[in-house]
Amino acid sequence: MLPCNKGKQLEQFTEAAGKPVKIVGVPKAEILSQITTFGMKADLGTAIFIASSAFSLKKTWNGEPYITHCLFVADLNNEQLTDEEKTIGVLHDLIEDTDWDYADLKNIGFSDYVIEGVRALTKDKESGEKYFDGMRRCSHNPIGRFFKRRDNKHNMDLTRSARMATAKQKYHYHISATYHKAVDQGVITAGTSLWKFLKMKQFSELLTAENFPLVLAETSEPAPNWALRRFATEIAGRKMAGLAAHA
Repeated sequence: MLPCNKGKQLEQFTEAAGKPVKIVGVPKAEILSQITTFGMKADLGTAIFIASSAFSLKKTWNGEPYITHCLFVADLNNEQLTDEEKTIGVLHDLIEDTDWDYADLKNIGFSDYVIEGVRALTKDKESGEKYFDGMRRCSHNPIGRFFKRRDNKHNMDLTRSARMATAKQKYHYHISATYHKAVDQGVITAGTSLWKFLKMKQFSELLTAENFPLVLAETSEPAPNWALRRFATEIAGRKMAGLAAHA
């Protein structure tokens, strides 16, 4: 482990892309210094070193060390994956959740394949990318789809905790995992409209009156008339029922 300050002393803020980003582990400068000092190569081992250090203070939604999520997504025991592909899985949250950027990975020596794989899995915060827009973008990258499905699977596994599921766990991750699986199986093409996907008979039950407003808020695609007609009546009915119950 890196020699560094303890506990709360690492919980500081830094400027990245003009916005404050909370450091959730060993500061980037210290990690980069160690990589340079020891001549570490841009490989899977270094990726694990970076992720375990950068996320050393961060916990998963159920309280586990965050590196356990990175390693689950990377599927390290999968012999069909190359080390380069596993590297993408290990680093899939690094850019989105810390002050690291793609230039850092490039300077260390990681390949364009790794960097583009990580990019496919990373929300574009600068553009204000919404969740389902990112899902559609990621679907164009085959290895990105593989790791996004594992990411979704791990994040929506409610057996990991007795906590109540969040909206993302109940809806967003389920829709995303199903969408990417549909692309892998050739049922839809990469980048297919979210609404076109949700209108298909085999996937139509993914969209409900309960989650429709939440899904709508996480896509830049305007809701089509069929969805508005389908759910406007149900949502209005629920509101009226609620008013009647409190009368």
